[in-house]
Amino acid sequence: MGRPLTKEQHITAQAEICRWIQEEEATYKEACALAGVHHDTVRCWRNDEPDFDEAVVLAERSRDYAIQKRIGDEPGGNKWRLERMSRKEWGPPTQNVDQTTTHKVDAPLEAAINGIILKLGSENGVPAATLPATS
Repeated sequence: MGRPLTKEQHITAQAEICRWIQEEEATYKEACALAGVHHDTVRCWRNDEPDFDEAVVLAERSRDYAIQKRIGDEPGGNKWRLERMSRKEWGPPTQNVDQTTTHKVDAPLEAAINGIILKLGSENGVPAATLPATS
């Protein structure tokens, strides 16, 4: 078991996880490892902090949208990558489940993620200048 994080380290790690997912197209577990926090710990954070959970979901959607836009419908493309990262959204349909979805971005996800990061930081006394931006 590692040392407990300070509030600033906690918020910075959360922001880093979102940034790795959104900008570097990392998987959830890769982003956790790159931020230096075990994915089980991050799962607890997501359960306890709905704003952080929402930020991770938005970062994953933004990542998936960027990948989908880049690879399009090219035959033999890299859609397998989307299936591995977001099985619920992109994997093969399960039996007796309607998985008809639209993959449109309704609002600027980046602004939403940055807003949540700033909110979490200000609620915990972390200066905005020390928080990593997602862009």
